[in-house]
Amino acid sequence: MPRRSNLVLTDKRVRSLKPKEREYEVSDARLPGFGLRVTPYGLKTFFYRYHERGQRRRKSLGVYDESGDLARARREAEAIRGLTVLGKTPESSHVAETGSITFGEVARRWIEEYAKPNKKSWRSNVRALERDVYPSWDRTPIASIRPADVRDLLLGVAKRSGSQANGVHSIIRTIFNWAFEAETIDSNPASIKPVFKAKPPQTILSDEDLATLWPVWLEQQTLTGAAFCLYLLTGVRNAELRTLEWSQVFTDRFELPVTKNDKPHTVYLSTQAQTIFAAIREVTSFSKWVFPSSVGRDSAISSFHPYLCWYRQQYDTGDWTLHALRRTASTILAREGASSTIIDVFLNHLLKDVTHRHYVCYRYADQVREATQGLGDFVEKIAGPVKDYRIPEVDYGPRHQDR
Repeated sequence: MPRRSNLVLTDKRVRSLKPKEREYEVSDARLPGFGLRVTPYGLKTFFYRYHERGQRRRKSLGVYDESGDLARARREAEAIRGLTVLGKTPESSHVAETGSITFGEVARRWIEEYAKPNKKSWRSNVRALERDVYPSWDRTPIASIRPADVRDLLLGVAKRSGSQANGVHSIIRTIFNWAFEAETIDSNPASIKPVFKAKPPQTILSDEDLATLWPVWLEQQTLTGAAFCLYLLTGVRNAELRTLEWSQVFTDRFELPVTKNDKPHTVYLSTQAQTIFAAIREVTSFSKWVFPSSVGRDSAISSFHPYLCWYRQQYDTGDWTLHALRRTASTILAREGASSTIIDVFLNHLLKDVTHRHYVCYRYADQVREATQGLGDFVEKIAGPVKDYRIPEVDYGPRHQDR
């Protein structure tokens, strides 16, 4: 139960209330039953408690956001009190309970107050909301949204991708839970079970797939083709290469100061990868980014996904993803005789066995460098050599256009 205290609520006093380690409530000394709840994230929500047919009830009266909200919430509380005194049942309309609080307002507060401080993936959450949710619900009162509305929204996303529909479902379910805990809504309409079967992406690219795609990536002489070659040759994660800066790149390696496991990581470059980096440097050295945005050169490219979709559409190589290149690289290393320890270091996985956690302070640099060169040689052997490679201009090549 949240801790409570009694004060006469004024705008100045409400603004002065600060979040604490645990949520707490402040009851208004002027109007019994009326009060304010403050969450640890700073969300302030008005409520009114009353009795109906011998049962204790509680209505949320909206989020405090700016001057005037207090007066509005107090008027609503007084209206409910007047109805209960007359023996009438207060309206159960969820829109009336939360006033004009829209899903967009709650979602943006969730991003600022919860997602940014707690989630590394908050930027992808913002992109998903802007792409799939705000067009339908930005101005919709959050308490008016029903499970059927959630299902309709997700069915629309599922027409494009079942896995993306499940991802959107996860995000909006979390937002509704957050709003429910703040008593902005009375239930979570997104608590329905996931019903979309996401077709699993192809785990790795076969040798035949590589023999098809690798020459295309090289012959197109585009930044996207170069990037896909490097994803395969280095095994790094999507954002690690996409947001790489030239200050991190050296002749035989590049350095990642912060990675998914919060540890720095050295990525060694085979001679094939060095050739590709040299070609990229010829056209993007004007920017601090290895892969600058084609729109504004002061930022990195935001996504390779439209280009990946184009390759999948043009060539019959399955429903693969960028992460499949990382899996393909590690699979080739295993086929070429690399130990699981070397593969883990190559992938920048934490070595969690007791020996490496407590006794071995060695990162197998020479062995990983040798394995990385072996990976490059293997790819050249089955798919074609990297020789005289160049990129004539800043061009990411053709991309799939979403309709």
